[in-house]
Amino acid sequence: MALNNTCVVSPPRMPVKSRRFQRKLGLAEAVALSLSIVGPTMAMAFNVPLVVRAAGRAAPLAFAIGTVALGIVARSFVSFSERDVKKLIED
Repeated sequence: MALNNTCVVSPPRMPVKSRRFQRKLGLAEAVALSLSIVGPTMAMAFNVPLVVRAAGRAAPLAFAIGTVALGIVARSFVSFSERDVKKLIED
């Protein structure tokens, strides 16, 4: 087994304190985390009864149309990102 004369340099070691996560949340972080978790649930809890009241028996159809519309918007975002990536690759 032949050894070559290459020098292997290990990455610099970080101090122990900076490698560990600090498990502290301030009041602002705790409130923001709570709101980010509760927000989508509350939106559905308040919006669904309003849609059902307005649409009546057609509520499932309204949600199906909304889902299709959301899918079209999501697909457009995918198309835009693919086009941008192709443009970056060509340049």
